[in-house]
Amino acid sequence: MNNPARRTSERRRPSFVMKLHPLLLPLIALLPACKPSTEPETARQEMEKTRAAYEQQAADMQRRSEDLQRQLADLERAMRDKENAELRAKLEAIEKENAKLMADADEARRKSQQLRDELASQPVPRATPYVPPAPLPAPAPRFEHPGSDPAADYSMFYDSLRPHGRWLEVSGYGYAFRPSQADRPSWRPYIDGRWVWTDRGWTWSTQEPFGWACYHYGRWTRVSRHGWIWTPGREWAPAWVSWRHGRDFVGWAPLPPGVSAQGGIGHDCDARYRLSPTSYTFISATDFGRSSYVNCGLPTTRVTTVFQQTVNVTSIVYVAQQNTCIQRGGPAIDWVEKQCRTRVPRATVRLADRPMPLGPRADRDQPSFVAAPVPLAVKDGPRHTPVIAERIQQPVLLDGWKEVPKDQQAGLREVIERQSRQPAPQLILADTPVLTTPKQPTGLLTENPPALVGQPKEPAPELPDNHPDFRGVNGPTVSMDDGKAAELERQLLTKKEELARQQAEAEAMQKKMIAEQEKRAAEAQEKEAAEMSAKEAAAQREKQEAEMIAQQQELARKQAEAEAMRQQIEEQEKQATAMRAQQEAEAAKAAEMAAAQQREAQMRAEQEAAERQAMAEAQQREAAMRAQQEEAERQRQMEIQRQQQEAAMRAQQEAEMRARQEEAERQRQMEMQRQQQEAAMRAQQEAEMRARQEEAERQRQMEMQRQQQEAAQRPQPAPGNF
Repeated sequence: MNNPARRTSERRRPSFVMKLHPLLLPLIALLPACKPSTEPETARQEMEKTRAAYEQQAADMQRRSEDLQRQLADLERAMRDKENAELRAKLEAIEKENAKLMADADEARRKSQQLRDELASQPVPRATPYVPPAPLPAPAPRFEHPGSDPAADYSMFYDSLRPHGRWLEVSGYGYAFRPSQADRPSWRPYIDGRWVWTDRGWTWSTQEPFGWACYHYGRWTRVSRHGWIWTPGREWAPAWVSWRHGRDFVGWAPLPPGVSAQGGIGHDCDARYRLSPTSYTFISATDFGRSSYVNCGLPTTRVTTVFQQTVNVTSIVYVAQQNTCIQRGGPAIDWVEKQCRTRVPRATVRLADRPMPLGPRADRDQPSFVAAPVPLAVKDGPRHTPVIAERIQQPVLLDGWKEVPKDQQAGLREVIERQSRQPAPQLILADTPVLTTPKQPTGLLTENPPALVGQPKEPAPELPDNHPDFRGVNGPTVSMDDGKAAELERQLLTKKEELARQQAEAEAMQKKMIAEQEKRAAEAQEKEAAEMSAKEAAAQREKQEAEMIAQQQELARKQAEAEAMRQQIEEQEKQATAMRAQQEAEAAKAAEMAAAQQREAQMRAEQEAAERQAMAEAQQREAAMRAQQEEAERQRQMEIQRQQQEAAMRAQQEAEMRARQEEAERQRQMEMQRQQQEAAMRAQQEAEMRARQEEAERQRQMEMQRQQQEAAQRPQPAPGNF
């Protein structure tokens, strides 16, 4: 007789054994199919066979586990041998690098000694008294369109930029270009690209096809319903932006039309051109080395806070002879490289006679630029105009201050006004671009003469508490064995003091010379008015102008010599700093070599712990992922069920509605049929009534006829029978 308990146990056994090993599945699959024998001996033999199969499978699994353990031990030994070899190779590389650094340090000391000897043999130049320039000519007439020169030939812009956007005619601005990218609300100029360092300062490099023109000529502004538009300009610049700099952030803003570069653009441009905090794109200093700043800008909610933690460091210098500009503003390149922990890309700027349209470059890591002014149009020649897509008669400029919360506008405007009244920050850059001005011809005076070496420097502005020191931070001083670095620093300090004394003397001499020249000029004017004729006065003035020009040229030469001396001193300071950095690197390398053995011992334990932790984390992540997947699947199934239920309910409601409509239609049809039947019955009854009436009338008529016939048939009585 079959035992129900035994059958239940045999049915449950396969599900338990399936968890042991996949190889048992074929054997386990046969167990449910085996019918329990009615004889005890047969059942026992089957159980023995099953037990033997389990023991054989356990032995196989044990052997496989031992093989895996041996393989794991071999892998661990191989990894330790490989790590030891790599550490030995690193130690050898460090020793070689240390030897090279020592040789470079000796070479730097030798060059420093040579420079010190050369400086000792050269006399210190003395500054020539400053002679004020002649009266400036009348200012040039104002252009009708801000930022555009009507005498310039912009036909190259019209033709080259047309495939990349639309040309508009904006009242008050003339022809303006709107890129196709401006259709995106998040797009703005100077975002899709990067800053590179050139001999003319921070220069904007981009892959946008219109970037060669719109980021180096002209200005940008925002117009309602059209967004950012660009108006052409004649001067080339590395970038037409205003810079702001803080401890952890860097920001820049496009300059609007009407900004003149001939007088220079300084740190007061926020107040002069009504730039708002939202006009700026602020990024973290660590993101400055990215290849593109898309999605790197801070949100508008943080811009106003960061704006108060920064100062304006804009400085765009105009080179009249080249009709181009140099960017001296922006953050210091050494500070940027320290923040980004990478080297900032360098590039070259080539001067040319005419602008050269440049398409997107394949190698964005080594860009190149062409600086050239826009040529003037041919006098009385045909004027080339662009294809106008739209004319804007009354443009509405978007005010960035409207994007600033009203409760913060007053405080931010006060910050801008206060910073604009303070002296410009004195930035010391690692490779400050030097303005090289060609020799001026006789009789030609620049509108803004270069700053004199002898003039006193203005004090630095008051910076926020959290603002970095723009003059740099000196690193820890490491004493040199031979004491040459200390001697070099003392000599540099002595030369600086001597240069400062000479500058003070030059300033005093300038003031004295200016007073004497003013006195002589007044006496000459009185004498000319009393004695000289108009021709003699003109000749005397020409002679004085020639003398002043000669004195000014001599002063420029002396200034160039003093500037060269200052650069030599700065170069020596850099060399001394580099020598200290080399010694610090050597000490760090020695400490690293001493700690290498300790790190080697710790690496194994850390690696093993990391592997165990990684395995545990992987298991946890796998379990969490499975749970998430199961939860997601459950949610999906519930959502599908809910949707199906909703669909079923909607279908049921629609069916019920259709049934009600059909029932109502059926009732209406039945009512119409009933009414038709009642009308037919009434008509039938009326017809039957008319028929009965007609029949009664016919019977009556027949009865009357019968009576008449009978009356006619009865015999008439005789007249006398009454």
